[in-house]
Amino acid sequence: VIVNDMISLFLVGREFLTTHIIQCLFNIVTRRDVYIRVIAEMDLLFGSSVDSSYDAVKKLYYLEGCILESLRLQPPQPTIKRGINMRRNVFLDKYVIKGTSASNVEFFLSTYNIHRNEKLWSNPLQFDPERFVKRDMSRLRPCEFFPFSFGSRACIGKDFSMMATKILLVKLLRMFDLTLNLENGGEGVRYTDYISHRISTPLYCKLKKTHVNVKRFGE
Repeated sequence: VIVNDMISLFLVGREFLTTHIIQCLFNIVTRRDVYIRVIAEMDLLFGSSVDSSYDAVKKLYYLEGCILESLRLQPPQPTIKRGINMRRNVFLDKYVIKGTSASNVEFFLSTYNIHRNEKLWSNPLQFDPERFVKRDMSRLRPCEFFPFSFGSRACIGKDFSMMATKILLVKLLRMFDLTLNLENGGEGVRYTDYISHRISTPLYCKLKKTHVNVKRFGE
């Protein structure tokens, strides 16, 4: 079991991590106001150099809001499959799903659609990191926001993924000024589902080296 969990963490996790970092960069860079605020938060915390310690990176609350908002809009896994015992009736709000003779029935939860449900989120299609910066995450219902699934089958690499994403974004955004060459402000960007939900449209990015002296993690 431990071996299988480690394989999932480092192999499958690598796919989701790279996909999510690209999506985060896309969301941040295409919103100039968000980009400026992310850089300002880093400048305030780190000054002219970067102390990439665990405690320092944890204090990047606005950047964390950008990461969570990206996970809401573009969850790496847009659907989650689960099994349920259907020998009894299942009650979902005002709906009743009648039981069957089958001991286990598979069903799918659409993370993508739930995260964009206007009954749960105000302006659901807008990229707004503030909704997570100002929100008490403990007050979110389990099925309202679940990019890493939930319960006993939740992703074991959730904390690793969040911290790794933060560290890599800090390095990239502090070392380079990024500019994306997009048509129509990125509205024509397309997605595909291959292991994870990822951008399929080619993105062309211009990187300009900054003056900041970025140290390696742990220095």
